[in-house]
Amino acid sequence: MITKNKMVSVSYELRTEQNGELLEAAGADRPLDFICGQGQTLEYFEMNLLDKNEGDKFDFSIPAAHAYGLVNEDMIVDLPQEIFKDVEAEEMVVGHVLPMMDSVGRRLQGKILSIGDEEVRIDFNHPLAGKDLFFKGEILGVRDATDEEVLRVAHLAQCDEFVTRMPDGYRTIIGENGNTLSGGERQRISIARALLKDAPIVLLDEATASLDVENETKIQTAISELVRDKTVLIIAHRMRTIANADRIVVLKDGMVTDIGTPDELIRKEGYFKRMIELQMKKE
Repeated sequence: MITKNKMVSVSYELRTEQNGELLEAAGADRPLDFICGQGQTLEYFEMNLLDKNEGDKFDFSIPAAHAYGLVNEDMIVDLPQEIFKDVEAEEMVVGHVLPMMDSVGRRLQGKILSIGDEEVRIDFNHPLAGKDLFFKGEILGVRDATDEEVLRVAHLAQCDEFVTRMPDGYRTIIGENGNTLSGGERQRISIARALLKDAPIVLLDEATASLDVENETKIQTAISELVRDKTVLIIAHRMRTIANADRIVVLKDGMVTDIGTPDELIRKEGYFKRMIELQMKKE
């Protein structure tokens, strides 16, 4: 039965109308795997699956307000044309989605709604904002993680070092949201959970931000295990985090300024190389 912390595997189809066009699907050959109650899927998606068992079918809808929210008109803005002067012409078309960033560094996806002589209208709402979601599928598997699996991923994520100091080891109660742990320790537990899920695609968003050098080194070691034989998207300001990336997309002031391998970008003598040099001076 699906309850909190169970490992769940499902196949599903997603539409925005009862019998509308198929937007997304996960089949039995590549199902959606998640740990229930860990925020890895939409909250109301999990709520509709609670207490179901392997083999059960499901067919439910999630109102827009409980999915990706209602359309927020304040998220539709007119921006001056000069902001987009470095964007390639083929990307400046109505309907295209641009990676951007706001004034405090938060990453946004902006869809071009219209292009005028002086301004460009951009919609920063989620693509599924304002839409009800209709899910239909089957529960393929429900199980607990074995002690052996937990210990294996904890070791790979460099958790042994601090767990062995706890009074009850791996049976220690760490409080709501791990409030008795340091930032680096919580990061390593998050990586252990990701290892346990074993997803084919991994997104790391500032995985080493705000960590000291010692903790960053341990997190990097854990990450090297997490990303083995997987497709990985890394968002980072610390250059060490992306040193071994196959391809780097450089963003400056919310716009893409360069794309290439680390060696290619260093040879270009551009913004990427300047960031590396600045961080090396600080260290």
